[in-house]
Amino acid sequence: MAPLLNQGDRLFVNKLVYTRYPSYLSGYFDKNYHLFHAPERGDVIVFTPPHDYERDFVKRVIGIPGDVVDID
Repeated sequence: MAPLLNQGDRLFVNKLVYTRYPSYLSGYFDKNYHLFHAPERGDVIVFTPPHDYERDFVKRVIGIPGDVVDID
């Protein structure tokens, strides 16, 4: 598969799409409830890994809860 992004490319990100409800509302909503929709297979997402708060990762979702991912 060819890379989606190349060195020097710019990316416009909408952080609101996968935002979860604020923690002070956690008693009213499931902790996995997203404002719009949860990430779906094939979506490109941007996230900060827990081990490196200085960088953001850009990845494509290949599996969702309940899927079995086989890497050959």
